[in-house]
Amino acid sequence: YRGSVEWYTPVSAQFEIARGAQKEYPCGVRHESNIVRERSDGGYRRDSTMSDSTDLNDEDVPVVNGERVRVRAVFRPMENDCPIGVQVDQVTFQENANNKHCNLKLVSSRTDTLFTATASSPTTLQSRSQIGVTYTVQTNLATSSSPPFSEYITENTPQSYPTNLGTLILKCHPIPITPYNNTPHGPLPSYPLTLHFFSPTVSLSRAPFNATLSFHPPNPRVATPFRVQYTIQNKTPMHQKLSVNMSESSLGRNTPGGPGAAPPMLSSEGILVGGLVNGDVRMGPFETVVLGYEALATRSGVTPLPALTVISARHQAWVIDDGAHPRSFFVLP
Repeated sequence: YRGSVEWYTPVSAQFEIARGAQKEYPCGVRHESNIVRERSDGGYRRDSTMSDSTDLNDEDVPVVNGERVRVRAVFRPMENDCPIGVQVDQVTFQENANNKHCNLKLVSSRTDTLFTATASSPTTLQSRSQIGVTYTVQTNLATSSSPPFSEYITENTPQSYPTNLGTLILKCHPIPITPYNNTPHGPLPSYPLTLHFFSPTVSLSRAPFNATLSFHPPNPRVATPFRVQYTIQNKTPMHQKLSVNMSESSLGRNTPGGPGAAPPMLSSEGILVGGLVNGDVRMGPFETVVLGYEALATRSGVTPLPALTVISARHQAWVIDDGAHPRSFFVLP
């Protein structure tokens, strides 16, 4: 008699970045997805992959140095001929020791424990069920990987470094099955399991700028003036030229026509804006500039901000791109 035993991991994991509408600005990184491309009519074409939700298993995802990245992991049981369920006990986060280019800091939790099951509310993973865990990490290039920015534009200096966003450790134990005569049997092994899931690699890039929406009222009122302020810092020892444009329309995030259809246009006609809406800004080495706009809302409800786009002439990359990812707020009556 000759037999064999086949062992397989009872749980699989899928990772994705959940940036959302309020994600951080691209800040001029030289990733392929952030390069500005001119159209035949003189405008600019967007090929950005910095979407609201990006599957880490399929794409080279760009991440800006210092960015806080929210990662969502979904655990599912493996669907086999004889699916096995597991009882999830705990999920913890661990930084990879061989991650030499990047230092990760878990900022969404005070401890490394992301989930712990209790006796009163056990968590079971069985066929067609899933468990989701979300955590936020801050990515910082190690000191040895951050040469002065005088070397940033040389051909020998890497624009980005491959890194991953940590490891999730799943502690669980298999649920016995009853195949014959209601006699508990298997699965093997029956002792608790510790499974390690490594998040896929992302592209961690140095950014020549730091751009933030530094000031805006959370809930402005109709017919009451308010101020919106953007702050841009030149992090290089070089002079920079920025092209600034503000438009009343921007691309919506949802595409009702299905894949391949043009995104809908969102209009900010309910807001009047005064400030630099079309022009150039020149920056000295390590200089910080503030783009301030005085605004007035004319109607209440959810209203998108006028789409501000800022392009770096030297790096030919997007510094701020609210045209593709509009930001909205709720205007009170």
